[in-house]
Amino acid sequence: MSESGIPEGFKTTELCGIPEEWKVVRLGEVAKVKYGKANPKDTGNIPVVGSGGIYSSTTSPLVDYPTIIIGRKGTAGKAWLFLRPCYPSDTTFYLEWKKDIDVSFLFNYLVLNPLSGEHAKTTLPSLQKPDLENYLIPLPPLSEQHRIAAVLSAVQDANYKTGAVIAAAKSLKKSLMRHLFTYGPVPAGAAESVPLAETEIGLVPE
Repeated sequence: MSESGIPEGFKTTELCGIPEEWKVVRLGEVAKVKYGKANPKDTGNIPVVGSGGIYSSTTSPLVDYPTIIIGRKGTAGKAWLFLRPCYPSDTTFYLEWKKDIDVSFLFNYLVLNPLSGEHAKTTLPSLQKPDLENYLIPLPPLSEQHRIAAVLSAVQDANYKTGAVIAAAKSLKKSLMRHLFTYGPVPAGAAESVPLAETEIGLVPE
């Protein structure tokens, strides 16, 4: 620990103490902030994304590379990660990359540090392009971005699975109790006649 209270190997920045090899940059230095377009009238298999998420579909993408879509109106500042072709609507911004960056790393940072309120320096429910372009982000070396994104992805996946298993277990318990109280124990020969429902942990009695 140095005399300034910053751990060895770290430095003080506008954001906080970060590793010495990291940089602090404006979002506009790594990406072009672009406006989404009006909702197309045709229907297909390409998701149309508004400030609240997917709400329609179309035949041709506006963006055919991994991007982050950010709400401009309504739920301003809400970020959505799309790794497949998509169509950002006119209530959103989307990012076109100027430099190599791990999109998942940046997305996770924006989720943890929302572009709203004091972060965006604006009054909701509207977000302005300069707010995004001037928004400060930490920028580790690309290899470290990959490692951080992989760890966060594993944690999120574990949290999702844990939540799904707990929810499914509760559903199974309720389902079995309802079935027992309604029909009583099922004889072995009648097992195939029991109506089943699909859950995260497989088929259970309805």
